[in-house]
Amino acid sequence: YYVLVDTAGIRRKAKIDEDIEKIAVSMALGQIERADVVVLVIDAGIGPAEQDARIAGKVEEAGRALVIALNKSDLVGGDAKKAALRELTGDTFHFMSWAPTTMISALRGDGVDKLLDVVERAAAEHKKRIPTAQLNRFFADVIEEMPPPLHHGHGISIHYITQATVKPPTFILWANTPDGLAPSYKRFIANRLREAYGFGGTPLRIFIKARKDRHKA
Repeated sequence: YYVLVDTAGIRRKAKIDEDIEKIAVSMALGQIERADVVVLVIDAGIGPAEQDARIAGKVEEAGRALVIALNKSDLVGGDAKKAALRELTGDTFHFMSWAPTTMISALRGDGVDKLLDVVERAAAEHKKRIPTAQLNRFFADVIEEMPPPLHHGHGISIHYITQATVKPPTFILWANTPDGLAPSYKRFIANRLREAYGFGGTPLRIFIKARKDRHKA
């Protein structure tokens, strides 16, 4: 079943200093911690703004699934204007391209059923777990495609990968030199994971740890 929590609307940055708007922002941020999936509702007639991107960033930091809903989309106009709005939304949330965007009209009910379907898929991806054997077969191909870069002239060996938990999906790379792997390589792994397994609507977490010595008790 679903528990739906509707938070107060948040106005633009120019008015954010008003006490009531500070309370609205605080309440929205508080609800992020309670949620599995956050639906960020944006007025399609105005389009996304910096404040929306900041809220989305907080959702990612909290490890919650995210769906972007463009409300009042029936007032936007024809296909060309809707395409431009989607492009603007993609640019605004470029740092989280994994979050799906859907158009709705709360007043008319357009797209609401589809929105719930998108939320359900995001929730499923948020708790998806990949079997370890399958994950390591995938990872062997990834390593062959692009081995880890050298660190101070020495090669880095990633021995295997495991999925530690879900909500969000969290992966651990076991390596001989954990500090040697650059953030760009973790992003590469995350992109390959998404290509192979989807994970649409959810952030991913990737940590690197030193390989445990199996000979020790």
